Formats: sequence, structure tokens, C-alpha cells
Amino acid sequence: MRTSLLCLGVATLLTSGTLMAQRPTEPGYRPAPKNPEAFVKALMTPPVEVANVKGDAPSTQTLQYQTLWTSDFFPLFETFNSNNVFLYEKGTGTLALVRNNRTFDSQSNALTGGQVRTYFSTDQGATWGELEVFNKLGTVFAMPNMAISNPGNSATSPAGLVWSIYGFTYEESVQWNRTSSGGIFKTSGAPFDIPMEGPDQNNNQGFTWNVGSVTGVSGDNPSTFFAGVLGNGGGGQYGTYGAWGFDFNAEDFTASTIPSAWDNAQFRPSGAVNSSYNSPCVLGSDDDGTLYMVVNNIWADNENLRCPAVSTSNDQGATWSAFNRMPESAFDAYRATYSWDNIQVSGAYDPTSMVVTGPGKLSFFFRAGHVQNQQWANLDIVEARYDNGTWTLARVAELNGFPLSFTRNDDKSNLIGQYAWVPTYELNPQGHEVEVAITADGQDLLVKWIDENPDHGYTHFSPPQPAWIYDNQTSNWVENQFDSMLTTDAYYTYRSVSAPSWNEKKNMSNDMAYDHGTRIPQTIPDLEHVPFLTLSTIAKADYNQQYPYLPALQNIPDLMLEGHVDYRTPNRVKFADFNAKNLNSVAQTEAYQFSIEKISPNPANDAAQVAFTMDVAGSVKIDVISTSGASVNNVFNGSMDAGIHAMNVNTANLASGAYFISVSVNGKVLAQPLSIIK
Repeated sequence: MRTSLLCLGVATLLTSGTLMAQRPTEPGYRPAPKNPEAFVKALMTPPVEVANVKGDAPSTQTLQYQTLWTSDFFPLFETFNSNNVFLYEKGTGTLALVRNNRTFDSQSNALTGGQVRTYFSTDQGATWGELEVFNKLGTVFAMPNMAISNPGNSATSPAGLVWSIYGFTYEESVQWNRTSSGGIFKTSGAPFDIPMEGPDQNNNQGFTWNVGSVTGVSGDNPSTFFAGVLGNGGGGQYGTYGAWGFDFNAEDFTASTIPSAWDNAQFRPSGAVNSSYNSPCVLGSDDDGTLYMVVNNIWADNENLRCPAVSTSNDQGATWSAFNRMPESAFDAYRATYSWDNIQVSGAYDPTSMVVTGPGKLSFFFRAGHVQNQQWANLDIVEARYDNGTWTLARVAELNGFPLSFTRNDDKSNLIGQYAWVPTYELNPQGHEVEVAITADGQDLLVKWIDENPDHGYTHFSPPQPAWIYDNQTSNWVENQFDSMLTTDAYYTYRSVSAPSWNEKKNMSNDMAYDHGTRIPQTIPDLEHVPFLTLSTIAKADYNQQYPYLPALQNIPDLMLEGHVDYRTPNRVKFADFNAKNLNSVAQTEAYQFSIEKISPNPANDAAQVAFTMDVAGSVKIDVISTSGASVNNVFNGSMDAGIHAMNVNTANLASGAYFISVSVNGKVLAQPLSIIK
């Protein structure tokens, strides 16, 4: 069994962070090709024929999910990228969600264009209204990034809000290649879209708008602001930062510039014009309209240090302050506190999270670890708190390992032009999906992430599956074999803004499924109502039988399929609203008059036993449930007296994989995971 990067104790060091004590040897980051051949082919492939259902989806988790739609393309191309696509506007109590999708000719199945819709809910996600804001023949709008503003803080419904959606456009006129960036703006009238080329000021090298972060400012000066890494089509240094703003009062752009305070020369040079050590930035604002831009970069005057830094603007993005860096002594203090030999930033290119907590105050979240013998010994989510010039580094939670994802990359396997399924092994493109939210009253913070759950043990599959792994020592991609994986769960913790430390982390799913694609808004109503989105990979049986990649997908174990983040693995988009102060995981039994005592053996082969205790007599139903929530074996359905009970469960006809044994007493359900290995 291959275990590298599956658990911390044996995790091979393959990240882009830097040890404090030595100069990194990894190459500078280079953006992926915009449109490799396989991507364009997939873009033009019609979606899998799965119904757009809206209603309650079965769940063995504590969270009660509502299925919103089925995503028909690469999830990171659609709604579930690292951008702001899921927001809460506190003045109107509005939840907002962006959905972009492709459109096809009903007769020829040819790709005709794209559509963008916004979903709004004012009843905590119980019902949703839809508004089509973009639908053009010959143009696909992708990777949306949304900001919302409340003019004068006087709007009382979604109709009174103004907003923008920034993204990329793909054009039929150039064989569906990415041509430019585009913006969709809703001001005083109907939404309109316009192309967005690049900064107007300080741009003598033809930089174009690219990936970045957006934020909305409400009040008397409602605005949208963007900051991000620019495209270098004109030959300028990749990694250069630029910013733009849109004033909803003037209904026009402002601050379209490359700020001098963000001069790329202050960061570590990469040695190539199309390469950079710079990380993406994050952008936020306070109630007074001050803007905060945070980077987590390596600096030219200390090439062994990657650290967070903040630049601010008090004039709507016209000018920006010099970066205020977190001192290296904060890392030293953290290392000493936990008796680490060294400290390293993990995955600086993964999306990170920042929230403004007050005037001149913010919290920025990333991952840092302890490395021994070029292997991870510890890995933490850490919080860099900034308070008007003072920095503090604090532990949020300890992590178990690195969630995996598998993507197709023919370029790495030298199988260009072939249709063989070749998964590429890499860290999840969204890392641990770390996100932070602040409550509408500004009093509490909540951090959400996904992580491996070693308590459930490895799920084994046969035959072993190939995965291509980049070898830093030889600078080659090599084939490895996987015969097992850990599942992942969604976790969270919270604290008061005024509290010095975080509460104990909670597992909000605690199941045998592979949680991925989780999102929360940056502002939430309160800790009792936390909006939550997640993706659920559809079952193989739900795929269109004519789907060109179905044969390859059917040969992949279910858990590995769930771990795919690829344009061939459609997902259901599901919504839940949970109470962070009072959430019982699957394993907890508070407020229940029965408990599941034991499942053995586990893993099982042809048979297992479940023992449970009932405090009251009642109706009992026992089922073996698949990870999709369907009953695959009804074990018992009848009445039982109070007491300790045990049942034999026949698993001889069930395939190897992850299941649950569900026990229902008087309508209440508890479930425990069961692994079956043949």
C-alpha cells in the first residue's frame, strides 16, 4: 500500500512552501496552459443526462441536505472554484449563489454558448429564486467571482442590491479558447456584461486581468473592488498584482491600476518571465470602506521567508500603502511554543481565507507545519491576526493529513490524444478548503475545512490504481500504485472575535464518504445558522451510458471517483443550514433514547453484527446504506422492547466498499460506518 502524503507521519515533502532555515529548491509557480487539448474536447462534450432536481436528498449525515442542481462540467470551472460564489448580505438577510453552465443545441449536441444565473434566498435556503444574467451564443462565461453591495444600507430585499460577477470568457470564434475576462454588473437597471482587458494605469507591458479576489462595499459609496495576479500576455513579469474598482453611484470603473506599492521587485524573483513565487492575494473591506489586500509571499530581501503581509487603501483603491509584513519572530515564537525544529508554510498557492474584523483589524488563515527528514511531522491551520500594525500567530486546529484529488493530465503521462484514464496525483487544488466566516453582528468567527479521518481507517480496493506523481529529485512524473485511501470529513471550529483561542474542532459529517467542494459564505447570519454547500459525486449508475469516459470511470473504485476533481465527474450541488453551537455528529448520541454500541467485524466480509441499546420500546428499522443514502439491505423492520439488542447482518451479496449500518428507533436515526472487503 502506498502511504506517502496520506498521513502526516509519512508525508513526503512536495509542497511549495519554504523552510525557515533553508532556501527552497522547488521551481517557481507556472500557470497551467489555458486550453490543453483534452480540456477543449471536454468543454465541447454535452453534459451527463442527470435531472436538475430540487428537493431533499437522502443523507446519513447529521446535516439535512437540499439538492440544488447537478453540475455538468469540471467543478473548478463552474461554481466550485476558489472564488466568491456563495455570499450572505446581512442588511437584507439574502443568501446569493452563482451558477454558470454551458448550453448545447438540442439536435446536434453542439456547444452553443453559456449561461450565468444567480440564485437568491431570504429564508435561510429553504426556497430559492433564480435570475438569468448572461446567455450568449458563442461565449461561455466561467470561473465566476461575485461581490454584493447594499446602497446606503437601505435595501430590504434582493431587488435593491447591486452586484458584480467577474470571470473568464471562452469564445467559439477561436475554437472555444479563453479570450479575455468579462464582467456582469447589476446597477440601477438590468444586468449588463462588458469585456475587461487590463489595467489602465501603470500598465506599459500589456498586462491583462486574471485570477483574483473581489469584495463589495456597502453604504454611501457602494462599490466592487478586485485585486489579483495579472496575466502576462504582453510579456511582463507573471505574478504582478493589479486592481480595479467599480463605483455603483457613478456606474463606472475606478482605480484600474497596477499600484506602485505592489511593485513586483520587492518579492523574490523567479528567474523566468512566465514564472513567479508570488501567491494569489485576498481582498476585504471594513464598514468604513477601507480596503485590505493580503499576500503570503517570499520577499526579495529574505528569500528564506514566506510570510503574510497587508496593504491598505483609504481612498477607494486609488492609492495603497506599503506592505506591512508579519515579523519572522512570529514564526519563531510559534515554533518554540510547540517545540518544533522548524516551521514551513504549506501550499501557499492553495486558496486561503481572510476576514476583516474591525477598523485596522483582520485575520488571515493558512497552513504551517513541522518538517523532519523532509517529511511532515505536524500540520496546523494557523491564524495570522493583524491589529493596526501588530501581528499575532495562533493555532486554529491540528490537521490529520492531506486530502487527495485525482485529475486527468495526459501531458504528464505522455498519452496525449489517447482516451485512457490516467489520474494525476496531487494535493487537492483547494487544499483543505479552509474558509473563514464572520457573523453578521461581527462578534464571532467560524473556520471550516476538510481533512482526512484516520479514525475510520483505510478503505482498500483491488486491483491497485495507477497515479502519476511528480518527483522533485528527478524532475519527472512517475507512475505509482494506490490500493487504499482514507475518507475525508468536514470540520469546523469557532471563537468570539474578542476571545484569544478557538473552541475544540467538531466533525460535521463523520461518515465514510469523501467530502469535497465545501463552501461557506464569508459572512454568516450567526453561529446558529451557518449556510453550507458541498458537492456529492454522482453514482456510476446515474451516468449517461453514451458518456465517452464512462468505461474508464467504471474501472475506478468509488472512493477514488469521489476524490476526483475533474471535468468528467459531475457532482450534485447540495445545501444545508446547520447550528454550529449544537451540532451532533453521526457518532454522537445526545437527545437520542438509543445508541449503537458496536459493529463487528469491521471491515467485514460476508457477515457483520450490530449491537445497540434502547432506553424505550419502539419501532425499529435496521438497514445497510450505501454512501449515496440508498438502502441496499433491509436487516430488520418491526418492534423491540427496551434493552440491549444484537442483529446479524448478511453482507455476502454486497460488493467491497464503504457503507453504513443505520438503526432507526421511533423515527430517529443513528448510523455507523461499515467497510466491506471481499
